[in-house]
Amino acid sequence: MNNEIDHEKECQGRCPKCNSDNIDYGASEPSGELLVYNAGCDDCGLLFTEEYSVKYSISVYQEK
Repeated sequence: MNNEIDHEKECQGRCPKCNSDNIDYGASEPSGELLVYNAGCDDCGLLFTEEYSVKYSISVYQEK
């Protein structure tokens, strides 16, 4: 039986539990159209993920 409850909150760069900006980020991982960062709060110890939408913007090139 899983006693964990998923929560969602918009709080980019801050802990979703204590609102601290003392966050330790792991490497990013692509997941479909998302870029997911594993993170942990160095103040309250919460482990969480931040998910970012990835979409095409523009192609940039240089002619030689």
